[in-house]
Amino acid sequence: MKKSTLRAFRDLTPAVVSLLETLEADSELRVGFLDELVKGLARERYTLAQNLLSACPGPTVTSTETDLRTSISRSYYFCHHACRAVLISKSRHDFKGHQDVVERIKKLARTDAAWTRCSRAIAALLDRRHSADYDPFDDGGSSTRFSVVTPEDDMKAIQAMVTDVKTQVETFLRNARVI
Repeated sequence: MKKSTLRAFRDLTPAVVSLLETLEADSELRVGFLDELVKGLARERYTLAQNLLSACPGPTVTSTETDLRTSISRSYYFCHHACRAVLISKSRHDFKGHQDVVERIKKLARTDAAWTRCSRAIAALLDRRHSADYDPFDDGGSSTRFSVVTPEDDMKAIQAMVTDVKTQVETFLRNARVI
């Protein structure tokens, strides 16, 4: 490590120690500080989700198999990270595993019906992503055509699921004053 980096770290350390001591002594300040950290993490997770979605190629007449696979994957990952933002905000825990996130959103839907469509959508998109990534052929591997989707119909269904998730997540994050 460079000497200048070590010097800067030593200079920063007393300020960090002082901040931690202040937070330990003042529970109201600590709660507010932690709330802001959680909101910041949820905001970052949702920004990542939005960036993935904005980079998602929409289906066209000239869409290639790769475009369709990429679209399915990015649509799913938008939903995955958007739901992670909600879970961070609600539970202060960052669930990383794909199935963990799906199960937590299903659990949320059992106690709040507004999450039902979102729960179904993320589970269905996870299945579609697995199919797009790992099961490219419908006839034992002899086909060269990507069979998991019929481009127009399935992409419309995927876009509808993404819209369901986006609507529910944004409503929650706005109400929680995260976005």
